[in-house]
Amino acid sequence: MRVVLLALLAACQPSEDPRQFAARAAERRPSDDFSRDKRERIDSLRTMHAVIAAQPALIERLAVDTPLTEAARAALNEKLVVLAMRLDETGDAVESLVVVEAKDWSARDAAVSDAMSRLALARDAAWRAVIDGERLGSS
Repeated sequence: MRVVLLALLAACQPSEDPRQFAARAAERRPSDDFSRDKRERIDSLRTMHAVIAAQPALIERLAVDTPLTEAARAALNEKLVVLAMRLDETGDAVESLVVVEAKDWSARDAAVSDAMSRLALARDAAWRAVIDGERLGSS
């Protein structure tokens, strides 16, 4: 089970470094190329966000069947709250890119990339809390 969960985590890592996107977008100055690259980047971010957004339910379901101690369950719940906040924050940040123009793109995309990194950290922390959380009957 742990191997499957770790494989799922690995599959959900961002596929393109934002600096690569910015460099590619900077090389192509015509607005059509920028618009296409922008759409592709936003679609990619939306997809990554959607994959991560499905995971709290999986984590909660796994936690139901896991005999976590009260302290471990409380820690998990805190991690899930942070994950929910990061999901909201990142979703808003991704959607805000829709109206960004080429001159402002690099800074705004970098901010979204930072938000995505915080989201991934929150997701990983929640998974670790359920996978590695102290179990009842263990010492």
